[in-house]
Amino acid sequence: MTSFMRAPTGTSPYYDAGTLDLPMRDQSLVGAAPVFPPFKFEPRRSRIDWRMLHGVDINPIIRDVDLDTLERVVAVIAFGDIEAEDTRNLTELNFVKVFRLSQLTVEYLLYVQDCLQTTNMWLQTDRGAMAKYLQAARLRVRELEAHLKMSKRELRV
Repeated sequence: MTSFMRAPTGTSPYYDAGTLDLPMRDQSLVGAAPVFPPFKFEPRRSRIDWRMLHGVDINPIIRDVDLDTLERVVAVIAFGDIEAEDTRNLTELNFVKVFRLSQLTVEYLLYVQDCLQTTNMWLQTDRGAMAKYLQAARLRVRELEAHLKMSKRELRV
């Protein structure tokens, strides 16, 4: 799992203070943001696995925050074709279970969305700081190059 924690104060994960404070980021990784295809709803193409859903106990999912089980049932719920189901499977108990699992899934997805938005804001702020740092580093490189040229001229004389 990727950690989004900051480096200790006074250090940056992007440069090594032992060198000329030049960025160590791989420049091939810096570029345009990824482009995603527009969202579309997929057709409901599979049958609902009632046996699997019957084996799921909702209380331990809530108590233990069992995201693995929740992730196993999300595809069954999201892509199961409820209209193609045998009406004998559409009992009140099954409906309540599917509805509760859907609620838990939506709650988890909202949490993940919030985490992604927070991380995105942090990354945008960090990107701005890194742009300022890069600009200062480039200026420092130009100064050092000018100083090096002057030193070389002095040595020739």
